[in-house]
Amino acid sequence: MKKQILKIITIIGLIFSQNLFASTPPTPEEYQEIVDSFKLKDTSEKELSQTFRVNGEEIKFTIDKLDDKQALKNGQWQRHLIKFNNIKLQEFNGGNLVYIYDQKLFAVACIAKDKKTVLASIVRSSVQDYKEIHYGGLVSSIDKNIKDDSYVLDEDEIFKTPISRFVSINNPYNPKEFYPYFNEQRILARLYETGTCDKKATEQANIQVLVGDKWIPQEESWNIKETIVDTKTTTILPKKQHLYKSPSIDAKTKMYLIKGDKVEVLEEKDNWLHILYKGKKEIKAWIPKHAVEATE
Repeated sequence: MKKQILKIITIIGLIFSQNLFASTPPTPEEYQEIVDSFKLKDTSEKELSQTFRVNGEEIKFTIDKLDDKQALKNGQWQRHLIKFNNIKLQEFNGGNLVYIYDQKLFAVACIAKDKKTVLASIVRSSVQDYKEIHYGGLVSSIDKNIKDDSYVLDEDEIFKTPISRFVSINNPYNPKEFYPYFNEQRILARLYETGTCDKKATEQANIQVLVGDKWIPQEESWNIKETIVDTKTTTILPKKQHLYKSPSIDAKTKMYLIKGDKVEVLEEKDNWLHILYKGKKEIKAWIPKHAVEATE
């Protein structure tokens, strides 16, 4: 008999409906940010995962690649499945359609009324042929009391609203035609709206997300740039580089670093870098991007 493993109820929304547009559409600024993400960069080898801490217990959630020969032959898309803490649903053949370009995972954790942990994700990816953004969603409820590797597929149990959608970016901005669940905040709000999760129980669960090597409250983690996850160490170039409180020439301080000092890049904004310097004490500040060696 195997050790206790996870029982996963997986729901995939694949039906389109007018009810999908009940939530507020993105602003023009949010829409432009999404359009700008269409770069046709092949990210199919990048792991799409998130590690949560829920009531003190760690759960690693991964969108894992299926060995789908037909999909790979097509060269455009892949089938994905869910994996929790290295336990894969080997028998699950449905997967979820995710295109190989510009893949980005939006994942949230919350607590259902029955106190089980619910994990929901939407993978955003780019479609080459039609210049479309595709959103593919998965929602799962965890039961740790099962003693074998079986699972139950119940399409009516959790998310009762379609969570998959193709969006054309060839046309001018039209909020009525856009997908409303395009970030973590919108996903979690929809889980509360549908009664899938209980807001009070979720807040009491003290859910955290592992960002780099730090645990950060879930909602705070949404505002952190992706660059903080891929922290890079680089070197100061000028003989004397002043530090800034914010990414503005008007925020100059009396503090400075010297040529050869090593800094970690936490965030990039326009032509500025948010850096961490570890000396006698740790210093976080902003510097111009040209003040450090070029990085890939």
